[in-house]
Amino acid sequence: MGVFIPARFGYYKEIDYKNFGLGSINDIAKFFNYNPDQFYLCMGPLDSDFQVKNVCIEVFSGKIIFVLADSTKGPLKQSKVDYFMKEHNLKRIFDGPEVESILTSGIENKTLDINFLSRVLKLKDPSLTGVFHASSIGLNLIFEQGYLTDFMSSDGMNKWAKLWYQLNPALIRDYEQQAIKFWGNNPSRVLFEINAQAEALGETPGALNNPFLELHRTDYGLIDFCMLNVKHHSRPITHDEFLILNHGRFIQLDEKMKEYRVGLFTYHFNEEGELLRDLDESQS
Repeated sequence: MGVFIPARFGYYKEIDYKNFGLGSINDIAKFFNYNPDQFYLCMGPLDSDFQVKNVCIEVFSGKIIFVLADSTKGPLKQSKVDYFMKEHNLKRIFDGPEVESILTSGIENKTLDINFLSRVLKLKDPSLTGVFHASSIGLNLIFEQGYLTDFMSSDGMNKWAKLWYQLNPALIRDYEQQAIKFWGNNPSRVLFEINAQAEALGETPGALNNPFLELHRTDYGLIDFCMLNVKHHSRPITHDEFLILNHGRFIQLDEKMKEYRVGLFTYHFNEEGELLRDLDESQS
């Protein structure tokens, strides 16, 4: 049995088997700087007479790392590898349960880092910490300190957030970082805040040309579109929603009267949790 790696002109060249320690699949992959959560082995029938026996590929991208085949005196033809791979549908392999299994194992073993996943999944504007949309697998990936820590269905991102992400991923990343400052390791709340701000931006008259933008600029240099619409465009908001959207950012002026200060403005709710619009009207 020989180990072959991609070479030029449609061939695979055999390399010295002694380089791989004990010679297990994991040993060979480790030689090429892959851990078990970063590769997938396409296996052929055990009783096959075909020269190619197994093909080791990179997860998600399908890039061939190495081929296990009967040793030859010359290179292995690409056509034989292609013929073998016809029996292995990569789209089906890296879909549904298998994807979740790969990601879950990578989280448990702390083996899927941002550099690897941003390359194989073509993530936009990768950073060490944040939520990234992986469109090829339909998931949002959550990273902390450079490693995958969680994932969720991209269905959790509303249409405005998806559009926003496509048009300006850096800006939505800024809102995400702002939310993380207040919510910490709470992906569902972070995503809720991103969705809320994205939807509010979509509903804001004049969008980025709205005359009230600077009145709602946060300490992080971003615009709070949710409260802009509440204050100046009669967007309805309940007391409970207010507390969530402004988590860690409001000053409670009167607990009994449910009166709060956020930025430049004061908000007052009645006993039913409805916003009263009689405060700061001169500023709105």
